Amino acid sequence: MTDFLDMIIEGNILTMSDAQPRVAAVGVSNGMIAIVGDQAEVEKKAGKNTQHLALKDKTVIPGFIETHMHPTEVGNVLLNVDLTAATSISDILQKLEKKKNSTPAGEPILGLNFNYDIVDERRLPTLEELDAVSAAHPIIVLVYDVHSAMLNTPMLKKIGLPQDMAGYVKDDEGLPTGLIEDPAIVLVLQKLQPETESDTIKAVNAAIKEALSVGITTLHMKEPPGILEAISKNEQSLPIRFRPLVISRSPGHEDLAEILQSDTYRARAAIAFFADGAPDSKTAAFFEPYCQDLTNYGMLYYRDDELERLIEKTHRAGYQVSVHTCGTRATEQALNIYQKVLKKYPRWDHRHRIEHFEMPLGHQIRRAVDLELALAMQPMFLYLSGEETFENIRSLLGSDRAKRWKPLRSILDAGGFVAGGSDAPVTKMSPLKGIQACILHPNENQRITLYEALKLFTSNGAHIGFEEDLKGTIEPGKLADFAVLSDNPYSVKPREVGEIKVEMTIVGGNIVYQQTP
Repeated sequence: MTDFLDMIIEGNILTMSDAQPRVAAVGVSNGMIAIVGDQAEVEKKAGKNTQHLALKDKTVIPGFIETHMHPTEVGNVLLNVDLTAATSISDILQKLEKKKNSTPAGEPILGLNFNYDIVDERRLPTLEELDAVSAAHPIIVLVYDVHSAMLNTPMLKKIGLPQDMAGYVKDDEGLPTGLIEDPAIVLVLQKLQPETESDTIKAVNAAIKEALSVGITTLHMKEPPGILEAISKNEQSLPIRFRPLVISRSPGHEDLAEILQSDTYRARAAIAFFADGAPDSKTAAFFEPYCQDLTNYGMLYYRDDELERLIEKTHRAGYQVSVHTCGTRATEQALNIYQKVLKKYPRWDHRHRIEHFEMPLGHQIRRAVDLELALAMQPMFLYLSGEETFENIRSLLGSDRAKRWKPLRSILDAGGFVAGGSDAPVTKMSPLKGIQACILHPNENQRITLYEALKLFTSNGAHIGFEEDLKGTIEPGKLADFAVLSDNPYSVKPREVGEIKVEMTIVGGNIVYQQTP
């Protein structure tokens, strides 16, 4: 540390540290927090070149940590056709038509973040409707959960999937409908990845810009190996910190051995597997059927022995494991395998993850706690479920299961560990809106306190990434990563927390985002 500080920040500073929850000033030196305390104490370390940020009535908190997002997909939404607010088929087709007019023939048109629940017709556009938009452009409309999509004829040809592949949906005459579901959607997503490193970084930078505007200073980026290698190669030029969540999902997982041996990921990556799909695409695996299709129980991606082999190999290599589970049947499979592997090869402080943990049964919560698993959950999903009524999720899964949707209070009361994220672009990156969702959970019995909700996106976000010594609280010796808020979350009404503005984001003592007046 130098004798004089590079920066002094004065304001209402919420440290998220139990030892000193609130201070008036923080001093920064060489990108690290050097001192926290009252203003007079910190000012003693000022020099003639010290930058002063007198924030008066603004609130400073640790930079938010987003524990589950997909940067290239977020970038694609921002750079292509965002269907988040589309409420009818005609609206969708008009947006695609507009994009066609500025897109050279032969180049793909991506319509992203389609949501059945807000579209009047409650369906995707048909193959014929997309073909009518353009026969010269490959077009895809991807459901927001990224587990199903509708493709037009040129896109089907471009992707080139075998028509006998599971998830390639055909009509009664055996002709393609254009609908692609799990597991075939995996290959579609792979084909839609940016083709060059330049395209990758362009999409990632668009996502980073969005993240910084909402106070995020660390992203857990969930992508395939090639994408993460490009990001790692350009890491020094990125204005944000990131932790890789490496998706191993090649056929047969031939890529896993290479991932586990790569210097790109060692010591700071989690290796991610998928146990099932997602509720809206009716591919999340449950013990009971979907209400609208009593023959459909969802799908498991792997047999038990297949997933066990992948988890065991990754665990024994010393990596953190991440398993996506949405339905109760997939959650049970993951818990059984984690228990078996950890009994066979015990490891202290493994922090293996379950992503989503949507509507676990009571005994599954207790088992997750006993196994010391870290639960990466996305509170913003509550806004997709029909808010106060849970209408959307009830129509899919029924009232009994809807009561278990995102049971945050039950998990914390059982001693469980939860870190927050968005799964962007499934929901938008917005930690403050996620925090509001936690404290105003539609099921009042599952609401958590504001302090607990803030922890999900700060100190807990650091802990799930083995970075609690560097991030998550404002304490000496940690990175100078901060979000500056227009208002104090403790001083506004619960329904106003999500409307608080992020006025400034600071990474390593550098202002990387500032709200324009």
